[in-house]
Amino acid sequence: MGGMCAPTVDTTPGYTSTVGGTQIPEWVSQAGQEAWTQAKTLATQPFQPFTGPRVADFSADEQAAFDMTRANQGTYKPLMDEAGGYLTQAGKNWGQEAAEQYMNPYQQNVTDIAARNLNRQFDISRRQGDTAAAAGGAFGGSRHALLNAENERNRMMQMSDLYAQGQSAAYENAQRAFMQDQARSLKAADLGTSMAGALQGMGYTDAAAMEAIGQKERELDQASLDTAYQDYLEQREFPYRQINFALGALKGTPYETRTFQEGTSVTPQLGTSPFGQGAGALASLVGALGLWNQYDQT
Repeated sequence: MGGMCAPTVDTTPGYTSTVGGTQIPEWVSQAGQEAWTQAKTLATQPFQPFTGPRVADFSADEQAAFDMTRANQGTYKPLMDEAGGYLTQAGKNWGQEAAEQYMNPYQQNVTDIAARNLNRQFDISRRQGDTAAAAGGAFGGSRHALLNAENERNRMMQMSDLYAQGQSAAYENAQRAFMQDQARSLKAADLGTSMAGALQGMGYTDAAAMEAIGQKERELDQASLDTAYQDYLEQREFPYRQINFALGALKGTPYETRTFQEGTSVTPQLGTSPFGQGAGALASLVGALGLWNQYDQT
């Protein structure tokens, strides 16, 4: 009986949705669309390589310095060869060959001349003796022959002494001259070696100075090329920076925001039991009959 009288509970759906969004002015929306269009256009462009030179070539002065360096190669060799000859000469030892080489000029220039003068004096003395012998009627006699023989003996003795002294003097002079020449050769070898190194060093110094000038010129050219490349990069990136700037400006603009919410819920509603529904219907019928009877009595 209780089940007939218990009320029923029905559910009726109620639909609620939640929408959240930001309302922006129309001009802001239009600006954003324009920025997107420009960005899309830029994104589809092909890569634009830099067609200009990036590295400066060697300058004219540097090329000249290279040529000077090449031309300077081996400039020391003639002096070094000459110095080598002097060094070889300085390395020779004193010996018979060197003695004869240095003694012969001394003998020719000193001893032989002295011998000629001595012979001349003896020849004069002999002629004077011949003249005296002829005047005395003794020319061709034994006394005259004895005087001539004595004169020749003296000549030979003095000539022997002259050449002996000359030989000794020539030897000493030759040895002295040899040692002096050895010292001069050694000095010349050292000087030639130093001059060869100095000559090549001066050539390299000139080349280095020229190269330094050329390097400064090339550095200036390289700076110009770097500037041109940097300008190219800035020009290429300029439209992208402009779009980013515009987008940044749009992001920084304060917008009014509104939130709309709708939700879905289930609302319980109290219903009647079958018995209650029947009683209600019976009461309604009784009431209707009462109204009918009242109407009929009238």
